[in-house]
Amino acid sequence: RRGVGASINTLPVRLDTAGGSVSDGVRAAHEMLTGLIRHEHAPLSLAQRCSGVPAGTPLFTSLLNYRHDTLDRDGEAAAWLGVEALSSEERTNYPLVVSIDDGGDKFRVTAQTQSPIDPARVCALLVQALWELVEGDRVLAELDVLSDAQ
Repeated sequence: RRGVGASINTLPVRLDTAGGSVSDGVRAAHEMLTGLIRHEHAPLSLAQRCSGVPAGTPLFTSLLNYRHDTLDRDGEAAAWLGVEALSSEERTNYPLVVSIDDGGDKFRVTAQTQSPIDPARVCALLVQALWELVEGDRVLAELDVLSDAQ
């Protein structure tokens, strides 16, 4: 295989939200994701075979991307000295991609969606869900993100 740069696969996960506390759910998700790190270079064909999902069926149709920014901003600025970025754009092939950029002192939530999904609404619901998560140790399945009308 030939290619430039990292070749890391996106691997599907399924989280159980039935019963248990938010803390238990977060801990279980962390353990699952930590266990997947050793498989991040696995070929997509292997992930599909191991998934049990019928052939031809996508493993996932949405993506949640959490990015923890640990860059040295002064060093990054020096590396780009004399270079002007004309534009930057993220694109995806998935109907829904939500990215959370953790800058250390603040979060930035963005969504890329296909019509008719409203990206601003997706972000608002995710922010509401995050507030629900940090409001104390509650039962995961009882988090109240949607209004009665929704």
